[in-house]
Order: sequence, then C-alpha cells, then structure tokens
Amino acid sequence: HKIFGGVCAFTLLVAPAFADNVLQLWECEIEKDASLEQLIDVSKQWTAAVQDIDGAAEIEAYLDIPIAGDAGPGEFMYVMVAPSAAAWAAYMDGYGGSEAEALEEEWDKVASCSESSMWESIALQ
Repeated sequence: HKIFGGVCAFTLLVAPAFADNVLQLWECEIEKDASLEQLIDVSKQWTAAVQDIDGAAEIEAYLDIPIAGDAGPGEFMYVMVAPSAAAWAAYMDGYGGSEAEALEEEWDKVASCSESSMWESIALQ
C-alpha cells in the first residue's frame, strides 16, 4: 500500500478553519540492513520532492527518533507538517506522478511504516 499518498480527503474537509497546522504521523521501522544515514538521505530527498509540488513548498517533515520510552529497536516516527489544510490538499492533489511518488521505492528499501494518523495542531503560545 502507499505510505505517503494514502490519506482520506474527508479528513481535510472536516478540518476546522482555525487549525494552525495539519500533521500526519507515521509509525515506522528502519529496515535491518539500512542505516540511519540512509534513512535521513532518502527522507531529505522525498521531502524536497514534496516541496516541489505546486502549493506544497511550505510542508515540512521530521524524523522523530526515540531517546527514551517504549519504542523498540529501529522504530521511529515520520512527521509531516503542513501550515494549512489547503497546503495539505495541494500536496495530495499533486502527489500522483510526482518525483515524491517515484521515491517511494527508495523509501521502501530503508523503512516500512505500518500506521498513520492525521492531527490538527493548535498553538498554545
């Protein structure tokens, strides 16, 4: 299944207009024969390709590597942050056939993601 392209459009339709950010969080695991450096490299390439999609230039991405807690070996979170539902929609609309979609094969060589969820982020400051 598609890790990065499979988001339900309904989620965007119900996102409140006052949302500060839209986040998508993926629960992932690095492949046993891949290194953290390879994961970072592919993630940077994929993020740059996403930012090249019309309307998606402000989307940011983060690798969240655990330093304490219940995470198992090789587990990490991949987090995408869009400044608005409109920016997220632009990313989704332009994803098919993009360089980002083409890079999924490279991503699959270094990591797999089992689940994802979309969140509204409200700034408290």
